[in-house]
Amino acid sequence: MTRIVLIAFSLILSGCATFNSSYTPSVPDKATKFPDVENKIDISFSVSLMSQVGNLVGISKEDIVDKMTKELRETGMYRKVLYRPPDDRLENHLMARIVISGATEREQYALGMIWGSTLMVVPVWANFYSDASLIKLKGDEEVFSATGSEKFTQLFWLPAIVLSPVFNNWTIASNLLDKQTNYVISELVKYRKTGYQ
Repeated sequence: MTRIVLIAFSLILSGCATFNSSYTPSVPDKATKFPDVENKIDISFSVSLMSQVGNLVGISKEDIVDKMTKELRETGMYRKVLYRPPDDRLENHLMARIVISGATEREQYALGMIWGSTLMVVPVWANFYSDASLIKLKGDEEVFSATGSEKFTQLFWLPAIVLSPVFNNWTIASNLLDKQTNYVISELVKYRKTGYQ
């Protein structure tokens, strides 16, 4: 009960909102499907998540693995989809890499000091970037790659308290993960529709 009260208290007193810039194009659901493919193959994939800004709330490697597994299965292009480390990959392998960069922990600390010392009246913000890439290997040869990039901004300002229930790290990170995953998989589907495996 104490934990719930502390979480609710920190959310209520937080004047923080996170906004997404929408650099990566949105894709319709059907763009990530290709059930009529001939010669379905087995595929393995690996995920690498690197954060240059410390721990970013809302994005975890497990979430990315779950999302990729679900989306790759739903494409209809593969007989089997397996999560495997790069050392233990199948002949056809996808490497998903997500890099989060932006304001370092030291810069975030400085912004927090400014924000706190002005009693949250002066707005401060920090920009972060997410670059997602998907690389397809056939044997040891790279045969396909796609990249989607996003910028998201955290605004620290007391009036932003009314926006925090909707525009917070968890919802933005979830939307960001969905959007970037759908985009790189739609590019993979386009590649496969051209006749390549």
